Amino acid sequence: MPESAVRPSASILAAAVVFLLTSSVILFFSLWYLKSVYDHAGSMNQVLLYAQAPTVAIFDFMMLLQIALGLLGIVISIGLLRLQERARIAAIFLSVAFILGLFFALFLFLEAGDANGGASIIAAYGILIYGGCLVVLLPLCIWWLVLLTREKVRSQFR
Repeated sequence: MPESAVRPSASILAAAVVFLLTSSVILFFSLWYLKSVYDHAGSMNQVLLYAQAPTVAIFDFMMLLQIALGLLGIVISIGLLRLQERARIAAIFLSVAFILGLFFALFLFLEAGDANGGASIIAAYGILIYGGCLVVLLPLCIWWLVLLTREKVRSQFR
């Protein structure tokens, strides 16, 4: 059978589509957040003053990390559709990285939440966003891990 005729099973197709949608949402939300926050700054001095607060710096760093992971997730989902073994392994890695990143961000924002004023509001905002993402992404990541490590699914990749 020619390589072009090999089609992914329905479960792999579903996982790849959900992986693509999830990665796209993460990527676009992160880009939107950074654009909307820094569009209001009139000069580089205002940007540097804004990003000086530790909680803001943590939030910005996590957004940049999410942009990188979102782009990687889009590439991985295409590889899953093409049944590439490297994409399967990378999807397993990215599933774990999403969850660890969310726990790490929640930990950082919980620690920063002890501050007063604007820093505590930003920390609360971070806890709300990353806590919500954890509730949504945890079941998806567990599904991807279980699906992509099953022997029947592993045998479909080359």
